[in-house]
Amino acid sequence: AWLTDFDAAKEAAAKAGRHLLVDFSGSDWCGWCIRLDDEVFGKPEFVAGATNDFVLCILDFPQKPENRAKIPEALQKRNQ
Repeated sequence: AWLTDFDAAKEAAAKAGRHLLVDFSGSDWCGWCIRLDDEVFGKPEFVAGATNDFVLCILDFPQKPENRAKIPEALQKRNQ
């Protein structure tokens, strides 16, 4: 349910007439980001309820090379 391409998410929100919720995350270094994901954004109940009103987009900025490698280079540049 979480899109990782901001442009695609913005377009989907416009088409669906929904708001855009963007999560800027440091998934492997930001303690608050990790906690928010564990306690809220990662819960199926949140995703099920939020997708009625929002298009969900996560822009992740991991620091560990092995996690950064999971994000295509073009998308990393776009996120910056």
